[in-house]
Amino acid sequence: MAIKVARYSEEPDILWWRFDGHWTWHHLDEALYQSCQMAGPDSQRFDVILDVRDMGLPPSDLVLQLRQRAENSRWKCGIQIIVGADYYLTLLWAFLADHLPGQWQVHFANTIQDARSLICANRRVSEKYPKIPSTYLIS
Repeated sequence: MAIKVARYSEEPDILWWRFDGHWTWHHLDEALYQSCQMAGPDSQRFDVILDVRDMGLPPSDLVLQLRQRAENSRWKCGIQIIVGADYYLTLLWAFLADHLPGQWQVHFANTIQDARSLICANRRVSEKYPKIPSTYLIS
C-alpha cells in the first residue's frame, strides 16, 4: 500500500502515516478508513504524524479532493505533523490551509522524534490552556 497506517510505538492515540512513492485518492481513502477503525467510536482525539520523506508528487485536483474529504470526515483528529516536507509541499500547504473547511492544526518537523516532541508539547499546552491554540514550527 502506498500509505501505511500504524500506531506510533507505544502511543495508542498517535497514528503514523508513511507515504511511499506515488499514491492515489483511493489510497488516501483507505488510510482514512483504517484510521477511523483504529480510533474506534469512543476515541477523544488522535494526533497524526504524516511521514512524507519518501512520497512522490500528490495526485491531481488536490484542493477539491482534500476539501471534499475534510467536509465528510467523521474522525476526530488533533494535530497533524508533516515530517520531511520539502519547500514545495510547505508552500502548497500554506495555500491549502486557506481553502479547506474546518480548523487544521498542521505543523512541520524534520524527524519523527521532532514530531513526537511537538505532539507532547501541544498536549501539555492544551491541558494547561485548553482554549488557547498553539502553533509550532520546526525548520
